[in-house]
Amino acid sequence: MQSLLFLLLTTVTYKTPHFSFQGDREVARQIAPLVEKGFKKITKGLFLKPKGEKFSLQLHSHLSFFLCPKGDSPTLHVSLSWARYRQFQSLFHQLTHHVLRRHYPHLPPWLQEGLATYWGSPVLLFSQKRLFFGLPVFSLLRSLEELPSFESLVDLSKDRFFGKHLPRHRAMSWLVVHYLYTKQPKKLKNLLLHTQEHREIYYTLLFGDLDKFQKQVHQHLMNLKKEWQKRESLFQKAKKQFQNKQYKKAIRSLTRLLLKAPYHTQGRYLRGLCYQKEKDYSKALSDFLFLLNLGTDHPLIHLEIAKIYFFQNRRKKAKKHIQKAKELAPKNSLILEWDRKINR
Repeated sequence: MQSLLFLLLTTVTYKTPHFSFQGDREVARQIAPLVEKGFKKITKGLFLKPKGEKFSLQLHSHLSFFLCPKGDSPTLHVSLSWARYRQFQSLFHQLTHHVLRRHYPHLPPWLQEGLATYWGSPVLLFSQKRLFFGLPVFSLLRSLEELPSFESLVDLSKDRFFGKHLPRHRAMSWLVVHYLYTKQPKKLKNLLLHTQEHREIYYTLLFGDLDKFQKQVHQHLMNLKKEWQKRESLFQKAKKQFQNKQYKKAIRSLTRLLLKAPYHTQGRYLRGLCYQKEKDYSKALSDFLFLLNLGTDHPLIHLEIAKIYFFQNRRKKAKKHIQKAKELAPKNSLILEWDRKINR
């Protein structure tokens, strides 16, 4: 508690139009453009033009994300110990919840959580300070072996929604929101504006025939699953080729995958390993650095980069990345072995 108080008293504030950062000034300066861009995209996507919105964002070395709304200036607490992509996903998820509570206070639980999950799932390119929202979150589809009825979802109370079936409810909510943004954004806008007036929601008036709407959402799910299965098939094929030491074939399969899904992290990592096996270090390095640019910050990625720099006799950079790998996984025997080798 004392260390937290000391941190808050000794921080340097870094300000942007909507955020006041407290903590490491250099970290704040680096992440501020992405935080501002994310906030502007989220509010625009929620059909808002906020004026005078102010947030305090405190940076901590070790702390989970949580939101403490206090009056008109809520404080967001950010844990820098998480991988960067997780930091921003959690931040934007909670930020969306707060914006919704302020501007759409009467949203039903499914819509509140569906929107927060949608806007809390960005893909980020850190070096270019760019971010993209709305890409399919295929990990959520695993919770939807059977599609619940839309009517059963919207009738859930807050306690039941956030109960033992939360993963399924969240996945269904995200699916409906993703469908609306993709196919019928006007209906989503009408629904949000409708709730601003605190009127009872009659979904048949907003969406029309609910059986037809259910079928449309189901078809959207089938299309997403078909896309996911194609990608997964290519990835599994490449994995077998890699295991059989058919590295050139695996590279061709993974390149096909990455043309369709450039942010497929496992596919890009595996292609980097294939290039490495073929001693094409420049292309391997490009794939591994791309993964770091997504904010993955995985110790094995830093290890592979360190190995490439070592093979290229670029010792300074090799030491930097093996040190980072060791910080992230201090007991990993392979990392420790390479650390000794690089630092001889």
